[in-house]
Amino acid sequence: MSRVLAACEVIEAELKSLAEVNPIFMSTEEKAEALKRTVALESQLTELRFRVMASSQDVAEAQGFHSVAPWLAHHAHVRR
Repeated sequence: MSRVLAACEVIEAELKSLAEVNPIFMSTEEKAEALKRTVALESQLTELRFRVMASSQDVAEAQGFHSVAPWLAHHAHVRR
């Protein structure tokens, strides 16, 4: 398994473990830090997604799409 997929599994598992956690019980300082860190993490994930997308023309072509944007829109149910 690639490092990217392995990291995705870890991130998915950790996020799933937080599904029932209520941030209301965090201190003000913890919430402030969590806000800053989740924004930074979101940026890192977006950058990784863009790098994978930039090298995924083969994914699109294998299923008859002209580029990865419509392929992703179709399979991930996101807008192009």
